[in-house]
Amino acid sequence: MLDPDIITPSLSENYRHEFAPASLDPPLARIDGPEAFAARIKFIGAVMSSFPIRAKQTWPNPSLKQVVIWAESESMFHPHVRDNDDEEEWKYKGEYIYVITMDQNCEKIEHVLEFVDSKATQKLLGLVARASINIPGLF
Repeated sequence: MLDPDIITPSLSENYRHEFAPASLDPPLARIDGPEAFAARIKFIGAVMSSFPIRAKQTWPNPSLKQVVIWAESESMFHPHVRDNDDEEEWKYKGEYIYVITMDQNCEKIEHVLEFVDSKATQKLLGLVARASINIPGLF
C-alpha cells in the first residue's frame, strides 16, 4: 500500500534516503526527512495503485544497527494514467539492495541506501514520466 501515513511513523526525524548507483542520475538522488519521503510516496501513489517490494534474502547486522535486504518489486500502474492498453508494456519488475540503518535505540529508520536495478529503473522512470502527464494538476 502506498500510504505515507503508514510508512512515515517508522522514520526518524533525521531520516535520509539515498539512491545508487550515481550513474543512474535519478530525479531525486537523495531524500531528506520523513516529510520529503512522504511526498515521494504520495507522488508514486498518484501513478501506481501498488508497488509491492518483497525481500528475497536478508542479512542483519545488529552491531551496526543495520540490515541488508535483497529485494524484488513489481509496479501496478493505475489504468487511468496509462497512455495505452498494452499490459506488458506497463509491467515493471526490478531488483534492489537496501542497506537500512536504525537509530541509536533501534526504534526508527534513520538511513536507507537503495541500490537499484539500473537497466530496469530506466524503464520505470520512463513509465512514470508518461503516466505523470495523465494526472490533472500534477504539474
